[in-house]
Amino acid sequence: AVDTVVAVDHHRCNPTVRSLFVRCRRDCVSRTDDPIRLLHVDDDAAFCRLVGDALEHQTDDIVVETAADAVAALDRLDRGDTVDCLLSDYEMPGVDGLEFLAGVRDRRPRLPFVLYTSRTDEELVARALATGVTAHVEKDTGGTHYLKLGNHIRRAVSEGACRGVCRP
Repeated sequence: AVDTVVAVDHHRCNPTVRSLFVRCRRDCVSRTDDPIRLLHVDDDAAFCRLVGDALEHQTDDIVVETAADAVAALDRLDRGDTVDCLLSDYEMPGVDGLEFLAGVRDRRPRLPFVLYTSRTDEELVARALATGVTAHVEKDTGGTHYLKLGNHIRRAVSEGACRGVCRP
């Protein structure tokens, strides 16, 4: 099915196709009236529940599913589950977030991927962005953190839609 998607005016877009895009839903684009389907991947189940509950409570357009590790998340992608954005921890048993990203890119090259970690060293952030992470967000709780996290997720999905159509 093909959906019409209104994209944000993004500096990387070809000026002749900025305002209106037609794109197959499968890779990364949500319809403007559908919620964003977020897959949160973290080995800390309690933290996953906290983030999911907070995002769904503080936003009206993000639906959160969880996976306990990279293998479970990749299995969901292999099954064809609809996922608009991945939110992934960096430090997980067996595979780190950047190794997980490589597996995601093999399956869905344009799927937005937000690295959500307590590690903020410049080397990791630079490596993450160089390997194709859409955004890096530091883990936190309380206050307006989840509203800000929701904004990062929305921006990643919008930029992913723009990149997928303008710069395949």
